[in-house]
Amino acid sequence: MGNTSMIKAPLYLVSLIPVVYSWKCTGFSNSFLFTIILFFAIASQLFMNIEMDSEDQERGLKCFESEPLLNVGPCHMMLFKRNQIKLIRASSLALMLIIAVLVLLITRMLILIIYGLAGIALMYAYLKKPLELYKRGIGEISTFFDFGPVLVLGSYTALGGRYPLSLIPLSVGFGLIASSIRYSHHLVEEKEGSRRKRFYPYVHFALLFSSSLTALNLFKVLLLMPVAILVSVYAARYRYKTWADLIYLLYFFSVVSFL
Repeated sequence: MGNTSMIKAPLYLVSLIPVVYSWKCTGFSNSFLFTIILFFAIASQLFMNIEMDSEDQERGLKCFESEPLLNVGPCHMMLFKRNQIKLIRASSLALMLIIAVLVLLITRMLILIIYGLAGIALMYAYLKKPLELYKRGIGEISTFFDFGPVLVLGSYTALGGRYPLSLIPLSVGFGLIASSIRYSHHLVEEKEGSRRKRFYPYVHFALLFSSSLTALNLFKVLLLMPVAILVSVYAARYRYKTWADLIYLLYFFSVVSFL
């Protein structure tokens, strides 16, 4: 297994693409802020991955390749030594805090504190007791908000966007796709015949189909809907489910951004 697979690198598109979309909506302004917000998104996802892998290791789960370049399980624990894991965890958390303070000092927007606290609360609910959403099979709830409305609207506001309410529908679209990616990626860990496996084709279809409607533009909806349906059918029948969702994410971004 290569390092790209072990660190699940393609999944970072889930946090990077919404930030790029927000930047595009501001007319590609504030390049410096955009760059450090990208690093914040990467650090946040890395921190979550390390924490989740640590929990998975304690539960006795194994790291294995589910799709090309995409592994599941506590793969960081196999790739790095214990002291390196501690350093990565501390460094990613420190980078998040430094960037958060820097963005607040530059923008002087106190509303960003609300977005930050919301993101932290969702991360905590995803990973820690008493909720531990990802262990209960409902981690998609936290994923939807963290990589949808919170990330898109927070980034857009920090980058100087003036009309954040206009981005709510598409922020929901990005959140729905992020949830579908999370569902597809972890499906291989589910026991055969489990409720999540049985309902996957229907829930996955609902997530992608609903995301196509968030474009709120007939032309764009007509471009998105057939592809959403095609990806849903493919993911229900074949192996490369997560890759299909990631490709749809890129397609969704292209349609809503440039057409």
